[in-house]
Order: sequence, then structure tokens, then C-alpha cells
Amino acid sequence: MTGKKNSRRTLFFVAAVLLCLLFYQLGQWYFRNRREASFYRPIAALAAPYEQVLVLGSTAAAREVLKNQSVQSVDLVLTAQPLFRPQQSRLHCYTEEAFQFLKTREKHYDFIIVALAAPKTETENRAFTNLFYRMCANHLREGGAFVVETVSPERYPLSYRCLETTIASEGLSVQSLKLTGEENETRGVFLISAPQGEYKPTAESALEVVRKDEETVLPPVGINRLNRPLLLDYLEQEKETE
Repeated sequence: MTGKKNSRRTLFFVAAVLLCLLFYQLGQWYFRNRREASFYRPIAALAAPYEQVLVLGSTAAAREVLKNQSVQSVDLVLTAQPLFRPQQSRLHCYTEEAFQFLKTREKHYDFIIVALAAPKTETENRAFTNLFYRMCANHLREGGAFVVETVSPERYPLSYRCLETTIASEGLSVQSLKLTGEENETRGVFLISAPQGEYKPTAESALEVVRKDEETVLPPVGINRLNRPLLLDYLEQEKETE
């Protein structure tokens, strides 16, 4: 009898611990998504005039884009299934690497949001190369644009400048911007339009222009390529000096 009571107590204890862990994870997910939404809201607002939107790497960004009623369809590409995702008929989800998705699809979009975490491996680095940004531009409809959310220009100036140089090497019009979120955290943003178009943020936008005269003097940076992943070197170098 005592053994059964002890077994029940153990089961109740394990169940309580698992329940606490579940609530903790849900709380972490809620606050992380609220924080991410504050960053992606100004970026998603840029998609307001468009109908066909592609989001690479962020459920929070897709959720904000779906708030624009003019958007008819959002394709969301993630490397893994999210814990939760918006349930809307306008949303179409794909579990695939961003680089491979663009390489194997022919669909064109009015607006593309690239919201991928900084790469740690050469495979992840593929989605930060000149070839990848060329594919993004080639998947745009006429007059379309795409935006790249990336590392902070203050904390990672070499990496930020490397990406700017990499995108510009494809003959694209690049606007270097930044966003400031909670606790003054900053993230870099690039607005890119094909040569035939020009895309500018409005005066009311929360996006700030990164002024050249305010930047720290940097050594020359190279183009991030498949066979020469310079971005990985810059990121490692700047993380070591943090």
C-alpha cells in the first residue's frame, strides 16, 4: 500500500514539474514573440501596398504582415515547424531552408522579408551570399522589393557592412537602415529594390537611416560568397571582441 502511495506521489510530482516547464516555455514563447513583433511591425508595414508576400525565417513577421488587409497571400518558409503559427487561409507554410526554397521555386512575389538568424555554419551562410540575394531579386515581380533584417550595425559593423556590400554587388539599390526595439536593442535592416524601381520608407516609418558620417571607420570588407564565406569570419571576430 505504501509503495502505491509513493508511486502516486512520484507521478504527481513529475506531472507538476512537467506542467511548470510547459508554462515556462509558453511564457518564454509569449514574451519572445511580443518582443519580435515590436521589431517586425515597422517592416511588415512596408508590405501594406502589396498582395503576394514571402517571409523567410520568422513566424512573428508573417503574423504582422497578415494584419495588412491588402495582402492576399503570405508564403512562410521555416527550417522547422513552429510551436504555434497563425491559422489563416491567406498563410501557406513550408518547412525548408530558405536557399533551397528559392532555388527550386519559380513563383514571383511583390515583397519578400528575409528574417534569418545570423549564420553559424557554411550551410546557413548560403542564405547570406550574393547568389541568395540575386535569387531574391529574381523572385520579385516588376516594381517589387525585399527587405533583409540582420545584425546590429553598432554591435557588428563589419558583418553589417559585409552584407551591404554583398547585396550591392548584384547591382541592387540598397538602403541601409536600423530598428531600435525594447531595451534599446538595435537590428540592421536593408531595403532593396530591383534596378528598375526605387523603394523608400515614409517619414512616419520607425526605420532609421544609418548615416555614413556616424559610422566607425572600418577596414575594407569583401563580398560574402558560397566559396568564400567571409561573413562567418566577421561574425566570429566581432563576437570575440564583445
